[in-house]
Amino acid sequence: MEQNIRPETPDYFVIGNAKSGTTWLMECLNLHPETYCFNEIQMHDKVQKDISQLLQHLNVCYMQQHQTTFHEFNYFDLQFGHDDVDTLVATLWKIAINKVPKDARFYGEKCPTYSKHLPTLMKQYPNAKFLHIVRDPRDVAISYWYHHLREWNIYKESKFYRGSSQYLPQQLVETEHRVEREQASVVMDMITWWKRDQTTIESMKKRFPKRIYTIRYEDMKDQEKVLNMFKFLGCEKLGEKLISNVIKMTDVESKPKSTNTFFKFGKSRNWEELDPDVIEYMHKQTKDWLPVYGYDPE
Repeated sequence: MEQNIRPETPDYFVIGNAKSGTTWLMECLNLHPETYCFNEIQMHDKVQKDISQLLQHLNVCYMQQHQTTFHEFNYFDLQFGHDDVDTLVATLWKIAINKVPKDARFYGEKCPTYSKHLPTLMKQYPNAKFLHIVRDPRDVAISYWYHHLREWNIYKESKFYRGSSQYLPQQLVETEHRVEREQASVVMDMITWWKRDQTTIESMKKRFPKRIYTIRYEDMKDQEKVLNMFKFLGCEKLGEKLISNVIKMTDVESKPKSTNTFFKFGKSRNWEELDPDVIEYMHKQTKDWLPVYGYDPE
């Protein structure tokens, strides 16, 4: 069989808040023969930031040498800039895509934090498409809380934990501090982030409606909506049996519900167990947004 010509940069990105079903959506994409989705390389978040810092460090080292050891020589003033960061990121993308064992037609990355970088990504990748998954913010908030509680329990049992933050990687320190806060505070933070990201995404959808496809978490088992998602990417294999199998094999409710499983609940309306004051706050903050995606404000 003739191999597909692989792109040098991503064809699409999966965006949406953490705990909104981005991993579920990624699994669907990876079960379709024409698509492959990387899981949070964070190429345009952590990796790009690290590359920028590295080049800045090289600039400083280079200048220090020329002002001390080689100050008598008139060497070319080599300085790395923003364009060099973009070039290195593009090179990493090409390498990453060529490493994938699966010979797909469309390659992308799932990363929830990309929602806040959407305008930059759309400019940097003018031909890329964006799959946006959205979930009831009240469910997102409570799921986010349980997720960090579970992570913290895993970290405490890991070799990294020594009972003192000075031995913990920064990510674990941040998680420790977050878990120590009250549940209400964490839930309120998540509601704020959800509103921020949806505002950005909906603003960009108005400007570029053909580049963003939105699917609700609650519709990930809807055959027609999932099929339209693959159509949006340009897939040609859209048989009813194929799409049905993708949905069946990735159904969140079929995942084991053990304590340390990533898909712990996969349910809706767990937020009803929260303190009434917190529920009132959530409703007040999201009352104008819930109808946009067809969620019941009550």
